[in-house]
Parts: sequence; structure tokens; C-alpha cells
Amino acid sequence: MKRRISLAQIVAYNNPHGTVRVLEQFGIARPKNRAQAIAALNHIQKKHGEKAVLAIAKEHPDTELILRANEDSSDFCASCEQYGMDGKKSGCGCGCKGCGGQTHSSIEGEKQVGTTVDQVKTMIDQNKEIQQVKAEFNELRKSQDLRKQIFSELKQNAALIGLLAVGGYLLLKPKG
Repeated sequence: MKRRISLAQIVAYNNPHGTVRVLEQFGIARPKNRAQAIAALNHIQKKHGEKAVLAIAKEHPDTELILRANEDSSDFCASCEQYGMDGKKSGCGCGCKGCGGQTHSSIEGEKQVGTTVDQVKTMIDQNKEIQQVKAEFNELRKSQDLRKQIFSELKQNAALIGLLAVGGYLLLKPKG
């Protein structure tokens, strides 16, 4: 079974300066090592709840990516990482509006279809579905392994079970 990595661990390992900022914000002294940093982040999460979680999340190394995944992205070109011609942001000039960067060239000089944020969201959803199927498969495998183990135990102890059954029969059999 895979061990999950906590928000505190991600931030402590990938953004030590941000970790110190969060801890100082909550009046916690600078930690001496990552283990202390993780323990301190977990402590403030338990003590201050949502306020602490939000402060820690702001220091997540992929905060911008996570926030972008939740915004309206119909006119975002992932190839040039700019917005199209709708006035939101002065783009790269490709004129893409949800086209996926079709006017961008690849390294071979051919037109390429870039990955839009909507496509990334779709891939993330598909990955979640795959992970769910894998988890269900693993649970099924565990139950099959348990059945095999029980059957193996029964086979190994068949003589003892038979002896107990005969003894029980003889004990409960009416005399006469």
C-alpha cells in the first residue's frame, strides 16, 4: 500500500524558506531540521485548522499550477503559456483562443497541437479513474490472496480438523 505524502511534508521538503515563513507567522521558532519542520507544520494544522492549512498551501511549490487548473481556461494556450486575443492578457501573437497552440511550431518545424489546461484537467480526471480502478483491483487481489491463505491453512490442518470432527462425533454420539 502506498504511503501518502502530507501537505506538510511536500512544503517542508520543497520549500524550506516558505516553511519558515509559515512557522514564524504562527509564532513557532525556526526548526533545526526537516523532521522538526514537518512536526511543527502538523502541529499548527491541528491547532489552527483551516487558517494554517491555507497558509501552508500558499507555500506549496505548485500553488500556481493548482490554481490555474481551477480557472476558466478556454482561451489559455499552454504552448506559449499566454492568453489569447480576448484582452485578458496580451498573448504571444499566435491568436489562439482555446486552440491548444496549433500555430506553434514543434522542434521539427511542424505545427503542433499543444496541451490546453482543459486537456490537462481531462488527463487528471482520467488518471484519477485509473487510480480508482487500480485500487479496486488491488482490493480484489487482496481478497483473493486471503481466500488462498485460508484454503492453504485448511489444507495444512485437514488432519487435525478431521480428528476434531471424529472426536466431537464420538463425544456427542448417543451411547447404546
